[in-house]
Amino acid sequence: MEINAKRLASIFYSNEVNQNLDQIANEFYLHQESEYYQQIAARVMSNVDIASSYRLEAMKFMDEGYKEVYADCAFNMGLDELTLLSPDHFTENPYFKLLAKLNDKKVGKVRFFKREYLPYETFIYDEADESEDITHEEKLNLGFFDKPFSFPAIEKNGEVWMSLIPHEILTMEKAIARAKGNAITFGLGLGYFAFMASQKQEVNSLTIVENDPEVISLFKSTLLPLFPHKEKIILIQGDAIEFAKKGHKTYDSLFVDTYHNEVDGIYFALRLIPHLNHFGEVDFWIEKSILQFFRRYVIAILEESEFGYNDDDYKVRKDDYTALLGAIYDRLKNEKFDDSSLQQLLSLSGLKALLSSIRI
Repeated sequence: MEINAKRLASIFYSNEVNQNLDQIANEFYLHQESEYYQQIAARVMSNVDIASSYRLEAMKFMDEGYKEVYADCAFNMGLDELTLLSPDHFTENPYFKLLAKLNDKKVGKVRFFKREYLPYETFIYDEADESEDITHEEKLNLGFFDKPFSFPAIEKNGEVWMSLIPHEILTMEKAIARAKGNAITFGLGLGYFAFMASQKQEVNSLTIVENDPEVISLFKSTLLPLFPHKEKIILIQGDAIEFAKKGHKTYDSLFVDTYHNEVDGIYFALRLIPHLNHFGEVDFWIEKSILQFFRRYVIAILEESEFGYNDDDYKVRKDDYTALLGAIYDRLKNEKFDDSSLQQLLSLSGLKALLSSIRI
């Protein structure tokens, strides 16, 4: 593997900053206890701006040596750019309005219920933006409401399965817009994609492949009756990958939403991609986030090549992670990269092509 070492240094640094950004956001901004957000709200009520309120609260819990890294993310990576969102954009969504009227319902171990964002509680509302240069520096889209915001969710065994939150609504917009003809989705959740897609005139039918019988039962008893075009819905219980392998029918569009996050998404995509011949337009939920996380694996291989790693270092492939790293190494080890080809490799389109070519 031959690469311009100076160019790699800037990529390695940017990748480290991107990872620091995620870590800081998760440790000090997202998923905190209610008292944390109450302190933020108290500062805002005392006329401290939202960004400064978060900085002051976060630094209370931060080691001295960590504060410099935090400042770099806050001031240079957009961590301070918190967006006040309008609840109307989400509460006026037709499916959100219907689900907001429902009471709690439980089928087996699956429960439909309501959750809540606290005032000034930050959350990721859309996929991360990134710079267009070779470093691909990321910027998180963090938002908040200034009043309590209640939203529908389902959980199984006490673990949240899906919530109809801004992130879900915004990250499905493109896939919903592309759904057409005889459409199909892998994964059911709260049925949001199914509801929105089935309302489109361009969609003749919407097949849902879901593996969990209790999720299907809750959907059929509680959610499907709300659909104005329930006649378009075809429910199939089964494993999505096994269904794709059989390929009995051709579909015009496919939306894949069977995983919880971008890490799970990488490995599911790797297993599904070889079996997509019978599907037209294919959209993976949070595809951009999947590719951005996949980029970190690719950069890790580039970095290890600079340290002299060779075939011997990738012989042991004991799990999905080591198998993926080894597969990336196999694909790249004989490549020579100039600035242009390196930029293409690390672009979203280049990463998508690389991910599609890998088998583990």
